[in-house]
Amino acid sequence: MTKEELDPGKIFLLRDFLSNDECAALIRRSEGLTYEVGTVGGMVAEGIRNNERVLVDDTPLADALFRRAVHCLPQVVDHRRLVRFNERWRFYRYRPGQTFRPHRDGSYMTLETYEKSEVTFLIYLNDNLTGGETRFFEDMDQVARRSPYLTVTPTTGAALVFLHAIWHEGAVVESGEKYVLRTDVMYKL
Repeated sequence: MTKEELDPGKIFLLRDFLSNDECAALIRRSEGLTYEVGTVGGMVAEGIRNNERVLVDDTPLADALFRRAVHCLPQVVDHRRLVRFNERWRFYRYRPGQTFRPHRDGSYMTLETYEKSEVTFLIYLNDNLTGGETRFFEDMDQVARRSPYLTVTPTTGAALVFLHAIWHEGAVVESGEKYVLRTDVMYKL
């Protein structure tokens, strides 16, 4: 595994975070579940997002992958210290024509332990597709102009790690299917 800083302090890539076999097994696992249209704020909003997702709570997976990534993750964000991966995983599947328009990821909070997510951890499970890049925008002006400052092409097994507050999108998949596995990195005061 190698860490590649894309926007220092904000966005980085962990190349070869998962093996091809691990990625294939996760895709098979997801296909055994029921994908549904992703929601925005609890509502279907196909003008913003029309990809499909499956939610899975898997603490052993979160613990195992956190141990693999911990030495590369930001240890402190917004005065909070690194704790763990959220056990809630989202498998996303994008088919041709599907996208997730520019947005910022919301934080997940636990009331009982006062943990808050600050960072997105997104693993590309395949790369046999056209399109589907993750595009980053510095501000709403770049979003309006459709002018990203950074574009990341899916690479099987790579983990894309970035602050929730950054505007980004999952570009339209032109051909093939795109599979990703996403969770949150949790922090605590």
